[in-house]
Amino acid sequence: MQLESPPLLSVFGLRDKKSLRGLSLRVEAGEFACLLGETVNGLSEAVRLIAGRGSPLGGEVFLRDRKITDDWPDRRKLCYVSEKPARLSFIWSKRALLTAYGFDASSLSREEQHACLRILRALALRPELLVICAAADKLNGPLRAKVFQALKDASLSGTGILYATDDREPVMAFADRVLLLSRGRIIQEGSPEELCEHPLSEKAALMCGGFILIRGQAAAVKGDKLLFSSDGLSIPCRSELWLTPGEQLTLCLRHRWLEWSKEADSSFSPPLRAKLLQADPCPAGHRLSFQLTNGLRFTLERDELPASRRQPGENYYVRWDMDKAILLRPDVEEKQ
Repeated sequence: MQLESPPLLSVFGLRDKKSLRGLSLRVEAGEFACLLGETVNGLSEAVRLIAGRGSPLGGEVFLRDRKITDDWPDRRKLCYVSEKPARLSFIWSKRALLTAYGFDASSLSREEQHACLRILRALALRPELLVICAAADKLNGPLRAKVFQALKDASLSGTGILYATDDREPVMAFADRVLLLSRGRIIQEGSPEELCEHPLSEKAALMCGGFILIRGQAAAVKGDKLLFSSDGLSIPCRSELWLTPGEQLTLCLRHRWLEWSKEADSSFSPPLRAKLLQADPCPAGHRLSFQLTNGLRFTLERDELPASRRQPGENYYVRWDMDKAILLRPDVEEKQ
């Protein structure tokens, strides 16, 4: 019988005095994992402790089978890049290092060069594990995407990467696995696709983005079918949850599941009347702002649309596939 080798990084029950409340996670070799959360929820402190830059109140951190401590000496195995700018010392030419990773130094400001070089210098050391806290977050979109692509390429070459940030856009585009950090714990983890298709809580849906949340209650329940009621709206739904009439629920709809037209379509369910408030051009095509009859507003982005489908002030029917709608019980706030 062959024993499985331990993950590259293992974190067990990490706690501190303020935010962390038993953080546990793992990162495999060759994996690009992202810790998505907020600084107030212990994001930067979690990464600092994981990298061995402090002593936690409780819990343990291991690189393979070796415990990481605050005197970790070997940068060939673990590199840490914090969110705070630091003075850089180089054994390479800065311009040569940028060029080696496909960056044009002449087109970058001094601040942009510094932010990129901090990450590229760590990549050039080819560590087993690279831990980064928001070091690329202040770069503009295209430059930030280029840095994330360099990190992705490094993970494909075998480096394990843990990038902590509160910016979901590059995370959802590049990460192999996303860990959602809220109130000092991981509330859900999975691939970007899994999290965006099946959030397990309101908080997870909000952190992933791209969802409309409608709060209401189960008005009638029969097997896996129910009538969801919210401020005068009555919406037929399906759910695998064991529900009782009157139970508080949140209907979770992903933006890309929604369609709209001037006429109701019985092949979808259920159509809701909504007024188009505004239609503005955006990089994706058009950004459309709708308002349901109960006052709830939401925004959709779509590719080029004919003028007949983007007339502000017009009423439309918004619909979706009933089998894709997600019903969630409201999040329960834990006492600190």
